[in-house]
Amino acid sequence: METISLPQLKPLYESELHHDFRDFLLTIGQKYGEKTAFIIKTKRARKNSPAEYKKISYRTFQEEAVSLGTGLYERGLYGKKIALLGINRYEWVLSYFAVLMGLGIVVPLDKGLPFEETKSSLLRSGADALIFDRKHLEDVKRLSEDPELSIDFICMDDVDGFPFLSSI
Repeated sequence: METISLPQLKPLYESELHHDFRDFLLTIGQKYGEKTAFIIKTKRARKNSPAEYKKISYRTFQEEAVSLGTGLYERGLYGKKIALLGINRYEWVLSYFAVLMGLGIVVPLDKGLPFEETKSSLLRSGADALIFDRKHLEDVKRLSEDPELSIDFICMDDVDGFPFLSSI
């Protein structure tokens, strides 16, 4: 039987050690600065016009995450459990990073949960706040009226009756 030898394997990219998640986010903001981190479709393509997109740099993302974390801190959510409920979008990721940077504990919820499971998940997790999107507005209205849940509701979209994430 023939022995197969492999040359010494090396990583494809250099890696860096980060002290914590905050250090990671601050480092990428500085290191990658104006390079594009996210591309968001702002307008759908139509017959006579192409789709429009907005680019968000690493630095902008870092600044917005720090700003949101500060706003959530000022709302009294430091050290609290913050649940996230929504589709895959920039505001969801921004909220996730803002909480992970040292604000508190993030509790991501499955966007497809039935109402009763969403409520049960919020109760069992001990969530102090829920950041949600417009697609879950009807369920959140019911949750906000439930006496079992005494939590802060914040919407990723500008809707009546709930604080808007961008204004935090």
